[in-house]
Amino acid sequence: MLKRGLKRKTMLMMLAAALSAVMVFPSMAATSITSISLGLSYHISEGDTSTNVRVTSGSNKYEVTEVEVTNEPDDDDGWEEGDKPKIKVTVETDEDDYKFSGVSKSDVTVNGDEGTVTSVTKKSSSKLYVYITLDEVEESSSASNSRPQGMPNNQPMQQISQQPGSQSVQTNTNSGKNGWVKDAKGWKYRNDDQTEMKNQ
Repeated sequence: MLKRGLKRKTMLMMLAAALSAVMVFPSMAATSITSISLGLSYHISEGDTSTNVRVTSGSNKYEVTEVEVTNEPDDDDGWEEGDKPKIKVTVETDEDDYKFSGVSKSDVTVNGDEGTVTSVTKKSSSKLYVYITLDEVEESSSASNSRPQGMPNNQPMQQISQQPGSQSVQTNTNSGKNGWVKDAKGWKYRNDDQTEMKNQ
């Protein structure tokens, strides 16, 4: 009986020591993230039917997992000049090591191309939705090089360049010939007497 009681007492002491060790080394709490930095890159022109946007994380504590355009054009004409594309960026972190805490739109820094953070939604302690409005869509460079209304398809297009310090213009092809020409103000038709060669 004495040996049995001693053995039981020893086991209880070992159990108490084990519990004490656990209490001495509590689990580490997740580190709070109170601000984030994002890299933004995009190229969107008038007439584009797709949206090329790239968003990267500025830290190894979190990552960008998805980028969604929330106002894609509905028709086949694509983006129009003056449109402002809007994106929803999903940012996530490892919930075991980090957690988002109190991150608002003023706590988000956007580097690279221009973009305005309009709001931040906290989905969970490890996931954020960041909403960004991009700059206005600009006129496509190809639109300025298109043929003017009324210009025959067989008429060669000519480019006019303004010479520094001069009031005259010259073409880079077919110099001295009549036809459609283009200067900084747009397309115009040059008569046989070359009256359109002068800038007004």
